[in-house]
Amino acid sequence: MHQQLRSFYRHLLQGLTLGLSAVGLFSSAARSHHDDVPDPPPQSSSNHLAALPNLVPTAITVSGISSGGFFAHQFHVAYSKLVNGAGIIAGGPFACVENVPNPYYVFWTVPLDRVSAATVACTHYFGNSYFGLRPSTPKAESSLEAIRQARRRRAIDDPANLADDRVWLFHGEHDEIVPEPVARSLEEVYRALGVLDLQADWNDHGRAALARHHSRHSQIDDVELTSELPSPERDVLASQTLDLLLETIEQLPPKCKQVFLLSRASDMTYPEIAAHCGISVKMVEKHISRAIAACLEKVGSSV
Repeated sequence: MHQQLRSFYRHLLQGLTLGLSAVGLFSSAARSHHDDVPDPPPQSSSNHLAALPNLVPTAITVSGISSGGFFAHQFHVAYSKLVNGAGIIAGGPFACVENVPNPYYVFWTVPLDRVSAATVACTHYFGNSYFGLRPSTPKAESSLEAIRQARRRRAIDDPANLADDRVWLFHGEHDEIVPEPVARSLEEVYRALGVLDLQADWNDHGRAALARHHSRHSQIDDVELTSELPSPERDVLASQTLDLLLETIEQLPPKCKQVFLLSRASDMTYPEIAAHCGISVKMVEKHISRAIAACLEKVGSSV
């Protein structure tokens, strides 16, 4: 567990370094033009997309792989009146990061923050645990409810448009980034929305052969049994880890602590925090990065 958390910490720091570079915290000589992100962003632009000649409106489809697969599905649902089909490789369901419960649910009722949900639940880019506990798999019903809410707000097209679309889904047996249950929940969402022309290729033949191989060469003692249900052990671990996190948060510099709690406890966006505290969005990012690093170091050194 210690090594896993330390590895998680190293990967997170690498991601933070890339993020800091992208928003301009390093020298301008090291940045390309497209990395010059205006803060705050402009509300309009003089640039216009060129018209596409010979476009057949009834033949518009969307496709993507991994993060592009997540986006392709989001776009398909949001613009179902325009898009007539989708091909998605290693994708996940609508609003995946919005609906992952916090594994410290006994003590911390705020949903898992979006970055953590994206990297340890909807994907396993940074592993599959959040400060030592594994979040539950995103559920299709949560995505369906998010779709219903978005439609009520008129934020997306009528999902009924999806029923006559063609959809192809694929997930490879050796994919270590997008968990298979996440891809399966995407299939459940499409089927619940009435999509009949749906082909889901999960390479079940390869998985069945792999399972038979493991059953012949593994003993029951080698199998790790996991459960998402509460248990005394999980509650004790959650309590101990949360105590360490709270202790670390209390020791943060005042402004850093305020920014971090507004983000994690109040679920405010970075621009909202910046306006509330009278600082820039970039400074908000610095404070949150510092707080996350401190929390991970504390938890990693004690597990």
